[in-house]
Amino acid sequence: MTIEPFNEQADALLSDLLDRAEAKLVRNGICPAEQADEFLTVRYIEAVAGMIYGACVYLPNDERIGADMFLWKLGDARFRSWSNKRKRMCAVQLVGHTHVYFPKYHTVLSLTYRRVLQSNCGHDRHYLPDAILMLAAATLPGARSEIRRELRRRGSDRPLTLVPFDVLNAKQNAIQTDSKLALYLTN
Repeated sequence: MTIEPFNEQADALLSDLLDRAEAKLVRNGICPAEQADEFLTVRYIEAVAGMIYGACVYLPNDERIGADMFLWKLGDARFRSWSNKRKRMCAVQLVGHTHVYFPKYHTVLSLTYRRVLQSNCGHDRHYLPDAILMLAAATLPGARSEIRRELRRRGSDRPLTLVPFDVLNAKQNAIQTDSKLALYLTN
C-alpha cells in the first residue's frame, strides 16, 4: 500500500463519522467533550498497535488493517451500511493523514513510545511495545533514530530496521504535504 493523496470524499465521510463518534462518547458519559479527541487518538493507536504486534517491520497495510478495525469498532449503523469500498477508502485516508483527524496524534504517540522505551525497553506488554515503537518510527520525525540508538544501548538483539526506508519516506512526505497544504489554506 502506498500513501494516497488527500481524498476529499473520504475526508467528508471520515469527518462525519468521527463527529458522530465523539458526540456518542460525550452523550454516554465516557469522556468530557474536551477529551474526546484524545480518547479516540489513544483507541486508534491501540487498534493499530494490536495489528502490527508481532511483525518484524512496520508495513502500511498492517496499519490500514488496524485502521479498518478501529473504524469498525467506532462505526455506527450508518457506517455499517456503507460499501466495503467506501469503508476501505476511509481507512486508507485515516492511515495516510492521521494527524489531520487527530490533531494530538503525534504528541500522544510520542509520549507513548517514550514511555515504552523507559519501561525496560518494552517489557510492559500492556502497551504492545514492539508495535508502538514501529508505529512511532514510521510516523514521527527522528523517532526511528532515537529508538534504534536506545535499543543498541541496551544490547537488544532485535532487528534495527523497524521501518523500510521507502515506507518511511512516503509517510514523512505525506505529513509534510498535509502541513504545507494546511499552512496555505490558513493564509
